[in-house]
Amino acid sequence: MRLEVDLSLLRDASRRMGAHHHNVEMVVRRNFTPLAPIDIQLDEGVELSMDEVQFSDGLVSHKGRQVLLYIQDHGMDVEDVLEDGSLGRKFHLANCVTLQKMRSKNRFDRYVVTNRLDGYFYITGQDLTGKRVEGKKARLKVCKNCLSYLNYKGYESANEPGYAGYQKRTRIFESFELAGFFEDYSSFFAHMPSRFSGEFDGDYTEDWEKVSKSIRSTRDFVCEICRTSLKDVSRLCHAHHMNGVKTDNRESNLQVLCADCHRKQPMHEHMHVLHEDMRRIAALRREQGTNKACSWNEVFNLSDPGVHGALDYVRREFESLPEVGYFLSIGGGPNCYLELAWPTDKYGICISEETKRQAQLSGWKVDLPNEITAREDLRHRNQPRGSH
Repeated sequence: MRLEVDLSLLRDASRRMGAHHHNVEMVVRRNFTPLAPIDIQLDEGVELSMDEVQFSDGLVSHKGRQVLLYIQDHGMDVEDVLEDGSLGRKFHLANCVTLQKMRSKNRFDRYVVTNRLDGYFYITGQDLTGKRVEGKKARLKVCKNCLSYLNYKGYESANEPGYAGYQKRTRIFESFELAGFFEDYSSFFAHMPSRFSGEFDGDYTEDWEKVSKSIRSTRDFVCEICRTSLKDVSRLCHAHHMNGVKTDNRESNLQVLCADCHRKQPMHEHMHVLHEDMRRIAALRREQGTNKACSWNEVFNLSDPGVHGALDYVRREFESLPEVGYFLSIGGGPNCYLELAWPTDKYGICISEETKRQAQLSGWKVDLPNEITAREDLRHRNQPRGSH
């Protein structure tokens, strides 16, 4: 159905007021996926008891969704925080020392759970006259203890001595973006917010499906970064606009990528790659020999971003590079999937408790990422102490 809207009277009025004329192209999003009721709740923030919040692999989760925790009530500071969010209470991503202390003091029920991705949080409090303030949002900052707990982007293991290490941690803290963080850990969870709430960054052209299919077929469904063939699973083969403009379908602007390499591109924080799909890509890379890394940089490029913090710690324990996406055979049963493995040392990293248990029955030592980043011996060995 075509919608016709007559804006002639509005244009005439604006012209009389001296406004300049601009041509505006209206973009309408198609194939919109509505948010589930629970995501609408979480977007606004909901108070949950401690037993309703899980710490899956050290990350905060609720009903299979990655979520955040924050204290909504800012008391008499609320107006200052609305002006400058950095003055407010920090939001939490993981089972950091702050949350552990709050739980031990039975103060956990002060927290509100949300899965907002834009960094703005509903806060409450009282103004100077004692009047209740609510329904307003402030741009709060991330908890530094959470960044340390996860070693996010190497926050805790910064190796530069003295002030250089402090500068690196400050840079990671100041540039932190929730969308990028959620994307990094997307394969750890069954559900992810599909988009920023109420926000959309543009749309594809009407013929995009045909263009995408054509370019992928022309380039033989081979990822142009990791060189993996995805002919047998074409849904994991994507067409990527290199300049970020979704209406620029020139062949020179299109790149064929696997879902994993695609989500790692700039401004693709909205992409959610399921763990089973990461396993499929890893299996294809292994079968085709495209998972071979010759440097630590290549190991990081091929591995799941959610294990990078742990990898940054543990890599100093080994002289050899790990295998990325390793399938450990367990008797006659299904293979265990390890994110990273050092077969000669019988050591690996996985993101599933069940996988860890099965691998240990075969004589392997396997750690979850949060177990590695929580190891005090690695923290002290890899990071010069400095101001946070």
